[in-house]
Amino acid sequence: MKNGFTIIEMIGSIVILAIIALVAFPAVLNMLNTSQGKVDQGMKDYAIGAAKEYVSDHVNCYPRSSSSYSYPSVCTGKPRLDNNGLTIQVLIDEGYMTDKSSDDDMKNDYISVIVNADKVYTYEYKEVN
Repeated sequence: MKNGFTIIEMIGSIVILAIIALVAFPAVLNMLNTSQGKVDQGMKDYAIGAAKEYVSDHVNCYPRSSSSYSYPSVCTGKPRLDNNGLTIQVLIDEGYMTDKSSDDDMKNDYISVIVNADKVYTYEYKEVN
């Protein structure tokens, strides 16, 4: 009686492992893609929250419908809404987000901030490619 495995047993084991890997790989890949999507959405929600906090802290620094509105002195030098939005970099520079919380691809993205006539703010994350 010999100790060890025969070549047929080894090939059979490798085939079984290959079948298991072929079945499991798409499931694992799908789980990774879903997780990345959740992380991306979480980062966008975090950026929108930071923009809401920034707007709340600087509500008097935003353009009014009246062109005769004069900004208070506290607004001097503060970033205003460029193209109706706040860039992620502005939120980082102003301390509302940490540099570590966003990747380099996000730093040029911005949060679109729209104020309607009733002074209700609407926020939307916009990606810059």
